[in-house]
Amino acid sequence: MLACDGIFERLTTAEVAAFITSSLKKDNDPLITTRDLCTYSLDSGSKDNMTVALAVFDDGRNYLKPGEPQKIFIPSELHQDDPSFMNAYRRFAVDNGFPEVVGDVSTPEPQTSADRARPLLQLIAQLANEGQIELVQGADEDDEASLN
Repeated sequence: MLACDGIFERLTTAEVAAFITSSLKKDNDPLITTRDLCTYSLDSGSKDNMTVALAVFDDGRNYLKPGEPQKIFIPSELHQDDPSFMNAYRRFAVDNGFPEVVGDVSTPEPQTSADRARPLLQLIAQLANEGQIELVQGADEDDEASLN
């Protein structure tokens, strides 16, 4: 957990650690935990700004189970105009268990954002059509919507 001083204005390190441990055991959701930690800090009297980042490192041996969606490696835009770099990037991805790399690494990426996003969107559509992923539309607190 990385947090600014606003979280610790009225809470001790031990209180924050206990809160995070308890919240993760209850909800198993880092987003809920960080949101609730900010609320807990406010309720404890903090008047400072608050920023929290929480990374959870689980045992990943059972991460990919048969029938579940495959891991997808999406290269960043960094050096996409350098074919030798992108081929090395692809080899790294494949060597580390990513069976599919989005984008053609043998040629430079198209220049528009829409063109760069197209391979990813096509892969997402394919995985959704195969039932390997579920697409969920962003929603407000009072409005839930999902796409199957």
